[in-house]
Amino acid sequence: MALSAAQAGDTISLADGNYDLEGLVLPSLPLHWQPTDPQTRPVLTSSAGAPTIDLVAAQAGTSFDHLEIDNTNTTSVGAQPVLRVESGAAAEVRSSLLVGRTCVNAVDAGPVTIEDSTLTTTAGGGCLSLGSQSAVLRSVVGRAPGVQQDVATGLITTEGLLEDTRASGTVFLEGPGATVRRSTISGPSGIVGEGLVADSLAKAFSADGVAIAATGSEGGTLRVVNSTAISTHGPALASFPVEVGAPAALPNDLVATNSIA
Repeated sequence: MALSAAQAGDTISLADGNYDLEGLVLPSLPLHWQPTDPQTRPVLTSSAGAPTIDLVAAQAGTSFDHLEIDNTNTTSVGAQPVLRVESGAAAEVRSSLLVGRTCVNAVDAGPVTIEDSTLTTTAGGGCLSLGSQSAVLRSVVGRAPGVQQDVATGLITTEGLLEDTRASGTVFLEGPGATVRRSTISGPSGIVGEGLVADSLAKAFSADGVAIAATGSEGGTLRVVNSTAISTHGPALASFPVEVGAPAALPNDLVATNSIA
């Protein structure tokens, strides 16, 4: 069924069913999406070559509870996210399912929290691209059955926090504040980048994969504390050189404490 812009207000309560958002222009204010019956899971969907929901700064504070949000487009150039949170915007996703070629793009956004949710990419690229104010809590991130990971892109790229989360793909930590805590990561490589890995399990299974690696184009430090790194083919722990010609004076440092490799 179609959702009319006239229904949009501070709170949008949805009956069970499918709601096509293609072409719908939402008002420039925070919206709180939720089911009328918490036992149901209404579906917000679009097949357009654009995000199913695109939040701008004026919609900061928008939330989604107990919903499924999909993007079924397979023909447009470039994978449009199910949810895009633009610069200055903020959002919360709670107890929801997100399914599409890309799940969330919020690299430049304000605070974005995803909790108790399942996020599934239907393509080989990334599922989540998140900035420094993001937090993924108690969630599951993975790929649709039969979809192989593009090793170069990984599953999650984040400058923020992953906590109590399970991811079936490589996680790239993109800043010194990036943190993986009490999580299980399994992919061609496990966790690579800079920041902190604490109380977590990382597994790598590809021929040239590494379970946990310090690697950044401009150098940095990856601290590994109380964690386990397992690689079936390549190294469990590694520190890679800074890219040739990079302007940084810092190397990539790996500091492992009380951990198992």
